[in-house]
Amino acid sequence: MNKQTRKQLAELRDEVDSLKSQLLDFSEQVQEIRDEEDDKYYNLPDSLQESKVGKTIMEGEESLDEIIYNFEQVESEFDTLLESFEELIGS
Repeated sequence: MNKQTRKQLAELRDEVDSLKSQLLDFSEQVQEIRDEEDDKYYNLPDSLQESKVGKTIMEGEESLDEIIYNFEQVESEFDTLLESFEELIGS
């Protein structure tokens, strides 16, 4: 692999790394929303926690947990991808 090709790959690696950073930012935002929803639920009176309102909040939290899990899976794939770039270009 020549110098120019390595340079192109290094630029692509940097773009992938930037995307990973954006992904982490999005994941943190979802986690913050999830935490806010959790606070809302636990600040409800016990009677409302068992009501439709409480159940709706809990269902939302479960969906947010799934999104967070999926972000973590994608982050792992980004790590693998970045490791492959590093092995290929030797940086």
